[in-house]
Amino acid sequence: MDGARAGWRAWIAGGAAALAAAALVLAAAWRLERIEAEQARARARVAVWETASHLRVRLEQAVNERLHLATGLAAFVRAEPGLTPEAFRLYAAALHRIYPDVRSLQLAPGAVVRHVYPLAGNEAALGHDLLADPARREAAERAIREHSMVVAGPVQLRQGGVGIIARLPVYLPAAAGGERFWGFAIVLLDLEPVLRAGGLVPPPAGLMVALRGRDGLGARGEVFYGPPELFRRDAVRFEIALPHGSWQLAAAPAGGWPAARQERARFWLVAALLAAALGAAAGLLVAWPLRLRWRVGQATAAVEEQLLFQRALLEAVPLPVFHKGLDGRLLGGNAAAERLFGVGPGGLAGRRIAELLPQQAAECEATEEALLAAGEARAMPLRLPGPGGRGRELVVHKAPWRDHEGRLRGLIGVAVEVTRERRLERMLETAAVGFSGASGRAWHRCLVRYLREVLEADWVYVGELEEGGGEARIRAVAVAGSEGDGPLFAYPLRGAPCEQALAARRPVLIEDVTERFPGAILLRRLGVGTYAGEPLLDADGSPMGMLVVLHAGRPRDPEEVSWALRIFAPRAAGELVRARREEALRVGAAVFEASGEAIMVTDAEGRIRAVNPAFTRITGYSAEEAVGQTPAILKSGRHAEDFYRAMWEALEREGRWEGEIWNRRRNGEVFPEWLSIAAVRDAAGRTTEYVAVFADITRRKEDEARIWRQANYDALTGLPNRTLFFDRLARAVSTARRIGGRLAVLFVDLDRFKWVNDTLGHAAGDALLQEAARRLARCVRESDTVARLAGDEFTVVLAEIRRAADAERVARAILAELERPYVLEGQEVQISGSVGIAIFPEDGEDAETLLRHADAAMYRAKEAGRNAYGFFTPEMDAEAAERAAVEQALRAALAREELALVYQPVWDLAGEGLAGLEALLRWHHPERGLLAPEAFLAVAEEAGLLGPLTRWVLARLVRDAARWGEAGLAPLPVGVNLAARLLRDGALLHEVVEAAGRCAPAWRLAVEVREAAGEEGPRGAAARLGWLQAHGIGVILDDFGTGNASLTRLRSMPLEAVKVDGSLLREAAATPAAARVVEALVDLAHGLGLTVIAEQAEDEALVALARRLGFDRAQGFALAAPMELEALLRFASRGGEAGQAGR
Repeated sequence: MDGARAGWRAWIAGGAAALAAAALVLAAAWRLERIEAEQARARARVAVWETASHLRVRLEQAVNERLHLATGLAAFVRAEPGLTPEAFRLYAAALHRIYPDVRSLQLAPGAVVRHVYPLAGNEAALGHDLLADPARREAAERAIREHSMVVAGPVQLRQGGVGIIARLPVYLPAAAGGERFWGFAIVLLDLEPVLRAGGLVPPPAGLMVALRGRDGLGARGEVFYGPPELFRRDAVRFEIALPHGSWQLAAAPAGGWPAARQERARFWLVAALLAAALGAAAGLLVAWPLRLRWRVGQATAAVEEQLLFQRALLEAVPLPVFHKGLDGRLLGGNAAAERLFGVGPGGLAGRRIAELLPQQAAECEATEEALLAAGEARAMPLRLPGPGGRGRELVVHKAPWRDHEGRLRGLIGVAVEVTRERRLERMLETAAVGFSGASGRAWHRCLVRYLREVLEADWVYVGELEEGGGEARIRAVAVAGSEGDGPLFAYPLRGAPCEQALAARRPVLIEDVTERFPGAILLRRLGVGTYAGEPLLDADGSPMGMLVVLHAGRPRDPEEVSWALRIFAPRAAGELVRARREEALRVGAAVFEASGEAIMVTDAEGRIRAVNPAFTRITGYSAEEAVGQTPAILKSGRHAEDFYRAMWEALEREGRWEGEIWNRRRNGEVFPEWLSIAAVRDAAGRTTEYVAVFADITRRKEDEARIWRQANYDALTGLPNRTLFFDRLARAVSTARRIGGRLAVLFVDLDRFKWVNDTLGHAAGDALLQEAARRLARCVRESDTVARLAGDEFTVVLAEIRRAADAERVARAILAELERPYVLEGQEVQISGSVGIAIFPEDGEDAETLLRHADAAMYRAKEAGRNAYGFFTPEMDAEAAERAAVEQALRAALAREELALVYQPVWDLAGEGLAGLEALLRWHHPERGLLAPEAFLAVAEEAGLLGPLTRWVLARLVRDAARWGEAGLAPLPVGVNLAARLLRDGALLHEVVEAAGRCAPAWRLAVEVREAAGEEGPRGAAARLGWLQAHGIGVILDDFGTGNASLTRLRSMPLEAVKVDGSLLREAAATPAAARVVEALVDLAHGLGLTVIAEQAEDEALVALARRLGFDRAQGFALAAPMELEALLRFASRGGEAGQAGR
């Protein structure tokens, strides 16, 4: 019985020790995961910062270079006062060739636009009087008044589209001396090409970006590109400098900032195994002595084997693990612990912490005493000394160790190294908060000292680029060497590694640098082996200087050097700018007077000596009233004396202070301001005066409230937007579910809205949307919600309805309101609406489902004839599911090679010879058999699969053309269909050109487009088709005569042939009148110099009719059926005569 009790006590004690050890390891693992998650977020932020910084440089350069074409126009006017239209056209064409994506260049003598290049597509601008146009007058007058360029937009252009307008006033010498206003030089840019040149279209992979600052208002302006919510999130932001204004760029990862460890399951599995192993080891080590007394001699061999296994398991643990007795001596540890403390195998036993870590001994002993007293696990940071004062940082988790009777016997410890993580944390924190308030040159000096120390570098310096006076050079403004601050130096840029970094606008790390740059005399003299440098760029993306780290040998951690340069370069560039500004402030009275921020200069005793005009404008105190007073006249009473005491202490200690403060104007109004105070010192270091610069940030705080409204309400109609709609719908669903009630979601779409927009213009369309919004609001209760989702789509939430008939009544009222006439642009217009209704909970139990089902019901109502409403039915979900199934199968078909190309011959009706081929897509569906495009193209277009399908076709064309050439067959033109929407995909068009080049000379590629492709106008699809034609690709208009293309549009398109749809040919065979119409179409095409091809000539009679009506070529089953490549090769090799291919 006593032996059994001893055995049980052994197991209980061992279990307790095992649980304690396991808990300790799991705690360490949890902490390690937290550290890695934090560092993952920090690394992600640095990566986004770097990418967004390059985007800022590209976009700023793209915008400003194009806008400053106005300067060239102004110079031309001053050089040629007697301007002629021809002279303008020649000069503007030369400028336009520099940036062909510029929408137009304009001159407006007397503020009236008289000259436009190119004129095509910009005719609406001619005769536009800027000073008579209420929408343009204010900006034009401001440009004249300030003698500077004014940038407007992005705005809706009179010519159509969204653009940016720069207006530069031009002045000529006046006869009586001085100068006179001549007019404006104007540059008009389309927004999309500018964003594309700036790298924002398409958005960078894995990154969300947004822009705000319409009309150059920076953070105060509207969001005009990308998701507005980025400006409410923890996004990286940059200012995009414009002439007399700015935009603001925000960027964040597309999937959000990383918040958790990757491969979490694997990590915790390893941690659990480690915990189990260590727990088992600890449990058995505690239990064994007791069990030994119970079963002495019974299992010696087994015990020895088990102990060896436990020791091997403990040695396999990568983390240092050790245990100590109550006397403070170490009892042992695994190999990782021995390496950590720098002892050999078995060297830990009997040692004290004071022997191993004398500097940390007191802290360790205090922590262990508290741990043992409390009887619970504790964690403590530990820094191990290293060479040069640089050590390793760890977090040590310790837990008490008890024997089988619960008596405290010592402690167990596990160490996790966090050296690199801590260093990165400190770098990021240092870059964010600076060096104790230092700025400018002082900040640079702090930076180089800091980097030299943390990177164990031999030299670190910040150099400023000087390009004046002939040869460019780098002049060091802050240097730190191994013996402290080094002497400032300068060296020529040519032949130095800095030249390579500045030219590439990217960082470089070069080993054996003196061998690769033998002309870098300074580096050779300093004995440098490795050079690492990062360019410092200004707001325009132009290089200002370099941040350089030099090592005599190889850096201890090159990746850490690269991270440090990335982290500190933007701030170093900013401080370089700040230093220049501070220098200018001390010597520039003009800047003092012109500054938009208030400036106040006091003597060393705090008496005001000078204020600038902005000070008077912000505070209301004139210079005469303020001079001689103290800044106390501005006190608001909102801050305690401790606030001002801390401010002055920082000024005395650091020489500057910056922060937000509330002050009072002369009229008693209290307002917020952002205040920066700097102490100005003489050569002896004595403070002679203080300079305070502050800005009224009232507007910024008002903007914060306005931004919230902009983020939740539609700017045009004032209705809740999609974000607020879903929030309210989710709340309504939650309430209805809680009280067992019902609600309805109505999806409203305006019929014929596109017609109004296209016919009467965007202004009329906007007015229609605003009036429709007002009418919808009149149809519901105050407790209901009317929202605008997008375009002409509105939604209504009817909360707490009793029955479906309540929603039906509102739907009828909405249709009646929408059907009443509208007066737009002086014309009476009548439209209608289509309404879909979904009821909670019958049609869905969440917001997304209800909206989707209401949308489906609306589309069914629209298909039924419009001006109607309908309730959701389950069949609608089945149709949506069918479309989804087709989409999924089509995606799989692309991957499984279920697609195929067939080729239908095109015949010359004069000589009846083979004149070309048309490539046609087919799908070998595993269940439905061979499908023509009509069975799946609509779904492909909705799913965005037209691009991938077209790329597959291009690849197959290249392969088949090679086979055709290998067969020694004569070259032929081959047509392939190209959807109109794909003409806007610049990357795809380049792939078409590349495929055409690879198909040649066997096949000459031609694209077949429908009449709808020309609807974008001469600067849209026609221009892109012309670009394809210029690369040797033919352009054929498909289904000619079935659309509504105008003669002007046809003439603007670079066509070589047209295809007349087979339906027209069949009608011509049926009636003489239809035959005359088709014959007129053929004559029209011939008059435009085009080849005319008859499609779907399915029998000999239609072929004969096509020949009689004047068609040049024909294709159809009567001549040859579509065939796969192998059949086509056999057919062509036999001579390829019409009719021999059969059906």
